[in-house]
Amino acid sequence: MVERTRREECIAGAGFAPVLLAFILLLIAPACRRGSSSPTGPSVGLKWCHGLSLGTMRATIDGTTWIPVRVSANSWSSTLELIASDCTYQLVVFLGPVKGPGTYTVAGGDISIATLGMDGQGPEAWTANPTQGGSGSVTLTDFTKPTTLENIYQAKVSGTFSFVLVPINTTGTKAITDGSFDSGFAAFSP
Repeated sequence: MVERTRREECIAGAGFAPVLLAFILLLIAPACRRGSSSPTGPSVGLKWCHGLSLGTMRATIDGTTWIPVRVSANSWSSTLELIASDCTYQLVVFLGPVKGPGTYTVAGGDISIATLGMDGQGPEAWTANPTQGGSGSVTLTDFTKPTTLENIYQAKVSGTFSFVLVPINTTGTKAITDGSFDSGFAAFSP
């Protein structure tokens, strides 16, 4: 008789488990949706700035000195991507076609996009590109692109930059002046 009671308790408990699980999921699901659509983004997560830096960069954003903790370059075919972050702001610039040292501009169509956003913290972003506006230029003083894995450590890109960025999903412009960089490459293709 005692054994039957335990079995009945077990069966009753097994029936309760799915109900408890459903209740917990109902409580968690709205919190997950709030976290992903919140103006400040998820509170946890990996930011791009937490990786290995392959160079240095320095600029002034709206009159304040900006020194990223992670800088990297990538080159695919004839394009160049510069990316940098100080764990608050993340700057990404795409140039192309890049033929070597020289000045590349938004107005000339050499820079397809320059974007300043919040690194993993929210949707606020500013841009300079030929279709949405803004202005700016990048002057490459050195562009030694890697051609094989063996020479990736000798390859580098360096130069200066400045931008006036227009808001994408926020208000006000961002002025980036006195920018300079010197970086190795994280990825490339011939």
